[in-house]
Amino acid sequence: MDPAIASRGEIAYKQLSSTLRIYVKNNLISEITVDKIDREYRHLIGIPIVQEKFQTFKRSEIRLDHFWVDLITSCGKKDYENLWSFMKSIMILSHGNAAIERGFSVNKECLVDNQKEKSLIAQRTTYDTVNAKGRLENFIVTKDLIHAARNAHMWYKEELARENREKRDAEKMRGRRKRAARVLREFEARKRQILFAVSLTMQLKKLRESTIKSKWHRN
Repeated sequence: MDPAIASRGEIAYKQLSSTLRIYVKNNLISEITVDKIDREYRHLIGIPIVQEKFQTFKRSEIRLDHFWVDLITSCGKKDYENLWSFMKSIMILSHGNAAIERGFSVNKECLVDNQKEKSLIAQRTTYDTVNAKGRLENFIVTKDLIHAARNAHMWYKEELARENREKRDAEKMRGRRKRAARVLREFEARKRQILFAVSLTMQLKKLRESTIKSKWHRN
């Protein structure tokens, strides 16, 4: 159900197949329903616009269940009745804390001193991808993967340069904000001084006029 996995084709099919076998083993669904779910799932994730939505999915912006509800509804829920029924059962299935605790254990093994968050995420992605293949020897080293490994240092330098640029830009922005805040404070102080001077002038004028009128009445 993870859009990041669903966008990977064969890995998604293998995970779906594994889950469906568990359902069949526990007499939760029939073999006929399994075939329908598999067919509907393959058809759904083969739609180009669905793949685009997988790529733009962000956990921080939308819940996973809401994402799938909107996705299947927009593609026609009647065409994916078996898949939708299966997904609902997955969503309400309680897994306890076992998966979370396993994740913490894996993270603990991956952690090293002064490690950045992105590095940990990359290691977990690698671990989960290899684990999804079942065994390490089942993992196929493709040309794209070799190319990525060869260019890893270059990408690292580019990312480091980008972070440094962003840091410098952020420092410049903070400097501009500080200067703007200082100018604003000076302006407000000057404004208060002018208003005070105007108020004092008006009071003195009124006092002088009052004094003149008082002398005129006495005379």
